[in-house]
Amino acid sequence: MDKLATLREQLRIAAGLLDGAATLVRDAPLQPTRDHLHRIGEALAAIGEIRLAIGGVRPDLEPPYEPPSEEVSEANRRLGPVLLQAYDLAESSMLPDAIAVLEDYVNNEPSQYHRDIALGEIERLRHGYAT
Repeated sequence: MDKLATLREQLRIAAGLLDGAATLVRDAPLQPTRDHLHRIGEALAAIGEIRLAIGGVRPDLEPPYEPPSEEVSEANRRLGPVLLQAYDLAESSMLPDAIAVLEDYVNNEPSQYHRDIALGEIERLRHGYAT
């Protein structure tokens, strides 16, 4: 494997590890959670920029990109703000309100995939949310 292909693969692995670390930070009693998540996000963004640079030099290393359907994009746009609102409420010790926001979303969201994400967050909040 050439160096750019190796670098791209190592960055893919690093991004996966960082994504997993973000989940652990989110669920761990490690403050300030937002700051830590922000730093991980910055690292992921930097990795993304390097991967884009590699793709510019070696487009053959990039898998073909298929944009999400408009339906999925719309569902993503609906879910994002709801999750942020729920996380803000939970961090403000307003757990019942956070869960209520997510339950309202679940009751109104047509996308089963996105409802499942919200249901997972409800369970996480009910069983051990750590601020």
